[in-house]
Amino acid sequence: MNPDTIVAINSAIKSAGGLRKAAAHLKVSAGTLSDIVNSRHEHVRLRTENAVRAALGLPTLHYHTVPACPDCGSIHTGRCKGRAVEVRPVRKPRPFTRWADAPTRELAQALINRQEYQP
Repeated sequence: MNPDTIVAINSAIKSAGGLRKAAAHLKVSAGTLSDIVNSRHEHVRLRTENAVRAALGLPTLHYHTVPACPDCGSIHTGRCKGRAVEVRPVRKPRPFTRWADAPTRELAQALINRQEYQP
């Protein structure tokens, strides 16, 4: 939890006259506000905290925790051992061989366009 979020929620609770009134005003659940105020980190995701921060008028948070490379000290995946790091796609989409294997979006588009099956 960001300390700014907790301070802003506490002031919103004081100005609204209670936790439930503040939650209704911010259009979030009272349980979420309670979890943030009581620093229950495991209950509140970053997306939820950012939604509460947006309702409070605070800027959103962006956290990306990545360990530094032990060889060069920069941020990238794996160890570079002093070599240049290239970015490669992890997985390419597999071409489908039957209509049943096609993604739903492509199948719907084929039905709408009355496309013939061509293996």
